[in-house]
This record gives sequence, C-alpha cells and structure tokens, in this order.
Amino acid sequence: MTWKTFIDPLWLGAILLFSGAALVLIYAVRDQFISYYSSYKRTYFEDVQALLITNFSKQDVNIVYRNNWLLVFVGMVVGLVLGLGPVRTAIICLLIYFIPIILLRRDAVQRRKLFEKQLDEMLVIMSNALKAKPSMLEAIRSAQEAMTAPCAEELSLVLSDVRLGATIDEALERLGARMRSKDLDMILASTAVARKVGSNVAEMLDEIAKTLREVQRLQGVIDTSTAEGKMQGKVMGMLPVFLGGAIYMIEPKMITPLFTTNLGIAILSVIILLELVGVYLMYRVAAINV
Repeated sequence: MTWKTFIDPLWLGAILLFSGAALVLIYAVRDQFISYYSSYKRTYFEDVQALLITNFSKQDVNIVYRNNWLLVFVGMVVGLVLGLGPVRTAIICLLIYFIPIILLRRDAVQRRKLFEKQLDEMLVIMSNALKAKPSMLEAIRSAQEAMTAPCAEELSLVLSDVRLGATIDEALERLGARMRSKDLDMILASTAVARKVGSNVAEMLDEIAKTLREVQRLQGVIDTSTAEGKMQGKVMGMLPVFLGGAIYMIEPKMITPLFTTNLGIAILSVIILLELVGVYLMYRVAAINV
C-alpha cells in the first residue's frame, strides 16, 4: 500500500466513513462513559474514605486516588519496556491497582482486631468510673485517658463529636459505624437499652466484660486447634509455586510456554484462580468464630 492508494476515491471514502462512524460512536457513548466514571469515582472515594477513617489515617483520599493510578501507569510503562506484552502488562496493572485497597483493608482488619481485644479492659474502666460517678461521658473520658491506641483514638473521636454538638448516643453510633465490630455493636445496643430502661449500666458492663473475656479465651483455644489446618492451607497454596520454580530450574522449556503463549497464559490464569479458590475454601473450613 503506497501513498497513492489513499488518493483513490474508494479508499478515501472508506477512511472518511470509518472516521465519521468512530466520531459518532464516541459522541454516543460519551454521556454513558462520563456517568460510569463519575459513579466509579464516587464509589472509590466512599470506600477508601471509610477505610482511612477506620484506620484513623490522616491521608487525603484524593492523594490515594492519584497515587493509585500513578502506580498503575508505572506498571504499564515497566511492562511495555520489558516487552511483557499487552496481556501480562494488563494483569500486572490490574494487580497493582488493587494493592493499595488490599493494604488498607488489611490494616483496617488488624486495627479492628486490636480494638476488640481492648474492649473488655475498656468496659472495666468505664464500669469503675460509672460506680464512682454516674456519668457516661465521664466514663468514656476516663477510658480514653487510660487506654492506648486504637481504643483511645476512637474514644477521642467520640468525645470530639460530643463537643461539636452530637449526643452521646449519636457519637457512639458513629463509633459503631466506623469500627464495624459485632462485639462493639452488642455493647452499644446493650448500653442504649440499659440507659433507656434505667438499669444498672455499671453492672451490665462488668457482665459484658466477663463474657468478652470468655469468648476471647475460647477463640484462642479454637485458633490453636485449627492452626494445623491453616498451616496445611499455606503449604498447599505455596506448593505449586515451588514446584513450578523447581521445574523451571531443571527443564525451562517445559514451563516456558505457560508465560510466552496466549494459551499458556490462559491456563496459568485458570490455575491461579483455582488455587486461590482452594486456599480460600480451606481457610473457611478451618476458620471458626465464637
């Protein structure tokens, strides 16, 4: 095909027709694309903002969003420079995209677990404070001063909400929404009912603290009993990786097609998916919550 081909009326008409159809298609889906992008960005910001609040992090969600896409762009450039091809580059970019969110969720889970371990101690302090002075606000302040992070951080937010005009019940509801803890929800519901009916809140908090300590003890026993099953899941999950590495070192030609051909990449993707599903199911079987 030479430059004279493009002067031919038929070719020129085909090019113009294709260009016009492309412009019409772009214009037709423009509103849908803008609507989808706005919805995606709003959902992303809400989820990440909730995770940042749960982690008591002062990071700006806009910075997290920008750095997330910057990492994706860097992964795309590295993949293209290394000649990994569009499929593998796309997989790398997809993994990089989810890494920040996965790390935020992991930190949120770890912080929630640490918070739940401090609940019984917090309840004992609040109960003693209520016995000395029947004021829920003073009890929360006493617990906030005596506890360490993350419990002290969350209670400081409760006190800040009250200072800004919220009621104690509203501030505690926001605490429950931030932490998303079943144990905390039980405590808040019991406290709210006891305050409304005029029960002895201090004694109730003591009983809940005893119950939480017993639940944590039983959970520790169960974790010890299921540790072997979880370790088997880790070993079975890592076994294909080590086996594939050993085959690659002994006979590279046997395993290279998995990374260099489209069929091999498809098979490898299915293997990874099934492996992840298997590990997840093993963990679900071994995980027992009290």
